[in-house]
Amino acid sequence: MKRLGDEVESASAEIDALKGMGPIASKSGEPYRPRYWDRAAIVKRRDEFRAVLESWYRQNPEVNIFNKSTGKFERVKTSTEPDSISRRADETITSILNEPDPASPNAGYLSAGLPSHMKRRVLDIPNSLVLDFIETNPVNVMKAYVQRNGPRYEFSRKFEGNSIDDILDDTFNEIIEAGGTPEKAYAAMKDVRHLHDRVSGSVLRNPNALNQKASRGLRLLAMLNYLGSAGFSTITEPAKIIMEHGLGTSFKGLFGVMQSNQLKLGAKEGRIAGEMLENLNGMAHMRISDGITNNPLEGDVIDKATNAFFLLNGLGPATRILKDFDAMARSHTLIDYSVRLTQGKATRMEQEYLGRYGIDAQKAKAIANAPWEKSESGMYMANTEAWTNTIEFPATKAEISSGPTNSYTPSGRYKPAFYRESENKIYIDEEHIKDVMWNERGWENPRVEGVKPIQSGIINSPDDLVTFIKMHEIMHTIHSAKSLGFDKRTKKGKADYENAINDMATAEIKAQARVAPETVETFRTALGSGIMNTILMGTPADKPIITDGIVYIPMRVAKQFGMKEDPKYKGYSRIESGLLGLPFQFYSYSLAAVNKTMGAMAHGQLKNQYIGTAISMGLGYMLLQMKTPDYIDMSFSDQFARSFDYSGVASLYSDLFYTAMTTSLALGGPNITGGVLQPRFPQEPDKIDAATAVLGAGPSIGSDMARGALDLVTGNPGEGTKELIRNMPFARLWFLKGMVNNMTNAIAEEVDGPSGFKRY
Repeated sequence: MKRLGDEVESASAEIDALKGMGPIASKSGEPYRPRYWDRAAIVKRRDEFRAVLESWYRQNPEVNIFNKSTGKFERVKTSTEPDSISRRADETITSILNEPDPASPNAGYLSAGLPSHMKRRVLDIPNSLVLDFIETNPVNVMKAYVQRNGPRYEFSRKFEGNSIDDILDDTFNEIIEAGGTPEKAYAAMKDVRHLHDRVSGSVLRNPNALNQKASRGLRLLAMLNYLGSAGFSTITEPAKIIMEHGLGTSFKGLFGVMQSNQLKLGAKEGRIAGEMLENLNGMAHMRISDGITNNPLEGDVIDKATNAFFLLNGLGPATRILKDFDAMARSHTLIDYSVRLTQGKATRMEQEYLGRYGIDAQKAKAIANAPWEKSESGMYMANTEAWTNTIEFPATKAEISSGPTNSYTPSGRYKPAFYRESENKIYIDEEHIKDVMWNERGWENPRVEGVKPIQSGIINSPDDLVTFIKMHEIMHTIHSAKSLGFDKRTKKGKADYENAINDMATAEIKAQARVAPETVETFRTALGSGIMNTILMGTPADKPIITDGIVYIPMRVAKQFGMKEDPKYKGYSRIESGLLGLPFQFYSYSLAAVNKTMGAMAHGQLKNQYIGTAISMGLGYMLLQMKTPDYIDMSFSDQFARSFDYSGVASLYSDLFYTAMTTSLALGGPNITGGVLQPRFPQEPDKIDAATAVLGAGPSIGSDMARGALDLVTGNPGEGTKELIRNMPFARLWFLKGMVNNMTNAIAEEVDGPSGFKRY
């Protein structure tokens, strides 16, 4: 009731303001521009920023204040005393620096309860006066705006304008009406709100806390060191592509990559669908290691170093290549299944596959008849930019081949499109039609004597020209000259036949329904979602809440310890600490694989899971041989188990198994397999190793660095130096690792001597 009452007050204030009862324009007169504070610049030049604020407050003592009691904006005159102005400036700076989400749509406004277009900035100062302290890169501003407002817009669009609070109210009512308890309703509401906060990028409330800073530091050290060969781990991922699309499609795509532009078109469609942007957005590392932050504006030296690291270790380029390939294969699969469903040939698995992505029979028909292309290898190639509001082509038994036709008339003129009846095949060079024929405008002045110009309004763009020519050739496959009573051997007969074909193509274009934008959006959504489900990265829905460093304690337990109920999460007390999420740093891929590989297998959602699994084992064995030094002799059982571990088929469970084995040995316990299998690395009893095996990579590298520092100051400087250097960022990059090992061994031997004693 309080929330709805506040909304009523906000709406009333908006009405009053629009009636001229409150100041709504900026006092500065500057055009409005989203303002995101550059906190690093403010910290570095705090005194300069304070001086600017004090000058502004001194010259502008009147401010806009929203009076909740009256529901109106009021002009309030503040004190111009030097102490008061200085205090207000410090309070403003503190508020900016402590803002949990610097890119939030509500950041920097007086009241978060007001409609966004009626909000006032806390600091009503022209951008021109604080230009050195705000983000001025327009790309970063747009990126931050989209990352924060995009999810909120899509959420509102999906739920017809309802807020997250409205959805949670409905969730509670539905569960209670279904016979559930309030506790069950609170649990569901907790999951829904947390997922909403994850997607909107505002999951942390206090990202500047010491525990968060310590957590980010440990995560960064571990990421920039332990993942030096992360790119090689992608060697097993082609197996998942084969599982999804089958052996035939995968190999047709592989062998046809160099023969046409199908990979280029697939990659283009993938980017339009919102995937394959990791390198551009600096997100490649999130495939393996989460980076939890509320600030999309971060772009300092560390972020640039991280992006460079994941290009050098191969993960970024490998991800791009694999996603390009999957986009190509998935475009084919979605169109192929749609065609088969329209023809009544789709298997149950193929029907379920389309249904899983929201493609019903009607949309499948639209996709099957859309103006896609087909390569010489038989791969369907989507071109969704030409789909929206374009015609659906009639069915034809002729094969359509896109690309250079390599055919010429006796006079040497290039033939960009024609139907070869002997092969029952249409050849069409769409690029030539767009680039050359469009400029020639031959449909207005036909070359063939007696052929009439095309009706005005049918061809208005290069894509329209391609569509008409393609429809023209399809009409040739359906209506031969003989069936229409024309003799193509005479000039008149040929012209009459072409005119008739043109008339039928024109009529078909005018009569055919257009491909609806909703169908195009569904196809692109299916493409983007499918790519993400194949080239794995943990999504907000894949990971447990604790990976964010957040825990919700039911109030029946929390109240026993004097904890208070969280204002947003009814029935729960909330704990936030970056240290809680450290054990899960490198689990993004593994958690994604549980749902998208093992889950897909269990539910029969894969095209060829058995051959794909066998190939993944083979690739896992290849990866094992790449990572295992020649001097290590492994038994067959170890090679098989480790190949399965590297295959990624059950990566989470195999990782838990090997972690349990290592922890047991580190605690002085037995090998949990009874000696049948050996751990990944030799493990001596060590309680610190036992703890870090469970606590994760961050604490592990922290302990390694601490041990190195301890050796350095306690009489073993060679070993200490070696340990510290090997755990430095970039030290384990695959092409540097051997050199670093040789260098550090030489340092240790030179300083401590071969026997380990310090030489004087």
